[in-house]
Amino acid sequence: AERVSELEERIIYKNTDDHLSFVIEGLERVGPESDQNIIAQQIIAESIEIDTNEVVYLKKSLKKFRQSAKENLSEFSNEIKRIEKELEPYQRQRNSLTRKIRALNKKIEILNKPLHRLQKKYEKISDQKKIEEKNFLVFQNTAENELKQINQKRGEIEDTGSKEIKTIDASLDEAIEKIHLTIDDNSKTYKIELHLADEKLSSILEKINNRLEKIKIITSAGKKIQEENKAETASILSRRKTAAQTIKKHRKSIKIKQDGLKKNESKIKIELDRYEKYRDKVLNQLKRSEEGLISLTSKKDNQDQDLSITNSRITKYDEMNPNIDNDIKDLKNQIQSLKNKNKSDSRDQSSFNNKFLMKQSTIVDALESLNKKRVNIESNISRLNILLLSKKDELDSLYDEIKKTDNSLTELDVNHKICADQKIDYIHQIDRLTKDENRTRSLISSIILELRKNKEIRENVVPLITNRMEGAKGFIKEYNSDQKIIKDSLKQFRISQKTK
Repeated sequence: AERVSELEERIIYKNTDDHLSFVIEGLERVGPESDQNIIAQQIIAESIEIDTNEVVYLKKSLKKFRQSAKENLSEFSNEIKRIEKELEPYQRQRNSLTRKIRALNKKIEILNKPLHRLQKKYEKISDQKKIEEKNFLVFQNTAENELKQINQKRGEIEDTGSKEIKTIDASLDEAIEKIHLTIDDNSKTYKIELHLADEKLSSILEKINNRLEKIKIITSAGKKIQEENKAETASILSRRKTAAQTIKKHRKSIKIKQDGLKKNESKIKIELDRYEKYRDKVLNQLKRSEEGLISLTSKKDNQDQDLSITNSRITKYDEMNPNIDNDIKDLKNQIQSLKNKNKSDSRDQSSFNNKFLMKQSTIVDALESLNKKRVNIESNISRLNILLLSKKDELDSLYDEIKKTDNSLTELDVNHKICADQKIDYIHQIDRLTKDENRTRSLISSIILELRKNKEIRENVVPLITNRMEGAKGFIKEYNSDQKIIKDSLKQFRISQKTK
């Protein structure tokens, strides 16, 4: 562009009279003034033609360079887009795989924690079950042995009683009074012992009832925990709904922004079409102006040829007819008119060149403004792409939160199942306790009947009852320890839910 402006300035300067006078001054030693003018004009015409040819060549080369630059830019932009499109699925796969790996590791850790806890609880329960089974077998064996001993003693007592009846019949009358006294004493002691046994049984029943109430409280607490779990699931579902709503809002905003991008792209395309049309118009004007320059140069060449012809004719006439002044005056007038025409044509050419330069400067300014607009539009497109990427990241984060909520829901379902299993275990334990209670009641009733039947048997069975009471107390202690373990597990479960 600088070279073109320099050449145009040179062409304008060469068309001036100053340059012509300068060339004529340089040709003063060549020949007469007429020859000097002709040679100077030929030299100026040749230099102007060389400069115009160079201007045309430079313009063509600039045009080719711009076209090639545009083609290269379009090719590079297409290559960049193609590479980005090829890389997008790999980036998505990498991001999805990393997220899946993290989610799987978290799931494995979360699932392993309750499994370890359940294993420990199961080991404790199995150990307690084994101990209880051993104690029950020991108690069953001792009870059976005691019953066998009682039956043996009963048979021995019956045998000794049948033997002693014969001896007692003789001394029956004498011992009636003693027997009545002993019966009264025994009845009093029997009533006292029965009262004590009833009090002990009532205390045992009260403890068992209290135990049943505590078990009911535990079951109600389990129901409360289930209700809390339901409330938490409801809250999580509400959060999930809100997250879905936010996702919908973000999608709507993204659609709106995409529509805006499409509108901007359409506007950019319209502006580019206008720019191309304007460029075509300018190029057509440039072509026309170049054609005008060529026509003017051809006219100038023709005029120069006419001048040279007239000058040659003048010289011939001067040689052939040196005394013909009128013809010379006419020829001089013709030469002067041709010079005036040449000056007017040169002025027209200079004005046309000035107009051409003005138009070219306006075209360059318009091209620069369009390039600035294009840069601004490209920057806006890049900003919008950055916003879209940020919105995509926000969507990815929302999808991650939804996955986390789904994982927490699955964890709550697992914990709910664990609580249900624990509840079933507690119900089985309650059934076992009720069965044990019924067994103890039946044993106590049978023992009471045996006590009522025979005093000696009663005296032998009293220590068994005390042993049974001690066993019941030990069982109550074990039950209290089980309750503590259950409470601790419930606290840990609540703490884990709160932390989640």
